[in-house]
Amino acid sequence: YHPGLFNPPAWRNTLQKKLKEIKGGPLGIEYVKELELRVKDKEKALQKWQNLLRPHLFSSDGCFAVGDGPRLCIMESDKDYIHSIKIKVKSLDNAREFLSSRGLLGQDKKHSITLNPDKTFGILFEILEAE
Repeated sequence: YHPGLFNPPAWRNTLQKKLKEIKGGPLGIEYVKELELRVKDKEKALQKWQNLLRPHLFSSDGCFAVGDGPRLCIMESDKDYIHSIKIKVKSLDNAREFLSSRGLLGQDKKHSITLNPDKTFGILFEILEAE
């Protein structure tokens, strides 16, 4: 991106403000922690993302950390798709109750829950409680 055309910190602040105004919505979302993409050609994808996110560099595990925003992780696969999105919420219990009441609850673990992937086109949404 070009800082003169797009200012991620300013955009993130605007979105954070809107999210706080609605108290994170019914899930109580605080922020998105990580987005994981699976790709056929990891090296090519990393180069494209590197060009877009420069000057930020990817780490040896194939992840980018751009300021206070979510980590973007690129992993090798036999096809290109969004694999998972990790979301931090105010209260895991409240999020669990909301998802369960709507038939959207997937795996229910002590420190995280997922949305049912059959309801999310196979994308794994992992919900964790914010620190």
